[in-house]
Amino acid sequence: LAYEPQYQYYDINSVHDLINGIMTLYAALNISVPSLQSFDENASNVISEVKALLQNNIKNTTVLKDYGRSRKHLDELFDELRKIGGTTGDPKSNDLINESYFAGFCETDWFLTNKLVARLGVRFEYSDVLNNHNLAPRTSIAYKTTENSQVSFAFGKFYQNPEYEFLYYDQSLNFENSTHYIANYQWMKDKRTFRIELFDKEYDNLIRFTDIQNKIFNNSGDGYARGIELFWRDKKSIKNADYWISYSFLDTKRKYRDYPIAASPSFTSKHTLSVVYKHWVSLINSMLSLSYSYSSGRPYFNPNRPYDEFYKDRTNDYHNLSFDISKMTTLFGRRTVIFTSFRNILGQKHVFGYHYLPDGTGRIPIHPSSIRSLFIGVFISTY
Repeated sequence: LAYEPQYQYYDINSVHDLINGIMTLYAALNISVPSLQSFDENASNVISEVKALLQNNIKNTTVLKDYGRSRKHLDELFDELRKIGGTTGDPKSNDLINESYFAGFCETDWFLTNKLVARLGVRFEYSDVLNNHNLAPRTSIAYKTTENSQVSFAFGKFYQNPEYEFLYYDQSLNFENSTHYIANYQWMKDKRTFRIELFDKEYDNLIRFTDIQNKIFNNSGDGYARGIELFWRDKKSIKNADYWISYSFLDTKRKYRDYPIAASPSFTSKHTLSVVYKHWVSLINSMLSLSYSYSSGRPYFNPNRPYDEFYKDRTNDYHNLSFDISKMTTLFGRRTVIFTSFRNILGQKHVFGYHYLPDGTGRIPIHPSSIRSLFIGVFISTY
């Protein structure tokens, strides 16, 4: 397969400056910001303050003259600011990156005995922008321990291009890669399933900053992710019902990007739990579903901590109780599903991190755009 997409990269520092200006403004006005993508309409009369705060961060401010002191929504203003908050650095390549990427793979199943089978495979990739290729072996082996259970082991090498925001400045970078080791035990009988899985993922050649100001990177980053996953599903014990429980434990650290030390990334949680219960109610021809999700707090950056405590702080734990109903019916003579979903019934106030003011003296929590959500959809079959 081959393709040649074109990408344009906007300098990341301008975006950071813009966000800092927005946060400073809202802190000064004592306005809570649930999301940096939705702005309080009541603050639309402070455009002159926005201009003053952001004027030093945006190179081209001509668009601001069209707004004056008129009562326009702040999100409209910020959309325009983002458009002009483009490249301000000195790129080491052209604005556009042309990439031709080729990949192919082959695999085969090898039945060693009636109970033992192996799958052998290999994947080839070539990146024109990197002027480099890789060969990634993939293999797994499974042994049937009883009529209803088996154990398996898998190994694989995986590669990916550095993100284009880095290739924009340096196309001499190499593939980032990871090596996966997975051990698995699974038991299935009478519509019940139990699975336990151990995994170890070793990351290498990750992008790491050596000089942020001059946009200099290399492939010296590394990291790991290790843990265990448990899964139980039962479709038999309760009539017309299906439920499953999954849990995962994750121990992970990476030393990449601008991390001063090896640390857990902000998108990771050490503990994750999910419980789902579905019940078919024939009286109303509907499937009812109740689900609960939990994850332990995520790391976030606190500029007031020393570098050896990078990403030491954690957000509050995440809890989400949700209810869904799928009504089976017909409309216009066609099969139809009316789906209703109510998320976060208990109104848990989720915090996904914090944005700190430039001087580190205050912070603004990052919330979802709404505490609860209701979705209603109608799906009509076309045949």
